[in-house]
Amino acid sequence: MKDKRVLLNINLSLFAFLIFFSACLSDELPEPNVELCDTEEFNSLTYDRDMVQIVSTNCALSGCHGSGSFNGDFTTYEGMLPDLNNGRIIEEVVLDRTMPIGGNELTETERDMFNCWVEKGFPEN
Repeated sequence: MKDKRVLLNINLSLFAFLIFFSACLSDELPEPNVELCDTEEFNSLTYDRDMVQIVSTNCALSGCHGSGSFNGDFTTYEGMLPDLNNGRIIEEVVLDRTMPIGGNELTETERDMFNCWVEKGFPEN
């Protein structure tokens, strides 16, 4: 009986290790679509002109990334900078598509805009 428990614990530990290790293999950011990002429409995106409307409509909401949110305050450009600099926005919006949540859904064009805007250094204005 004791041998079965030991074997079960070893198997569970191995399984947990494999899941953790495999999750770390996909931590790379997606390669931007250079052709798309170099088009006139996507090459000159700025926060003030293009991205603020998408962010304020889909992200900077109460209960999500509104003013004073512990998830990050996306009501201003400065509030977004930590998540832009650490890659969280690209990971969650473009790669994993886990954001936005709560019924808001970005179009493919809006996701492409985020990807290209970040690729170009996320200019403010």
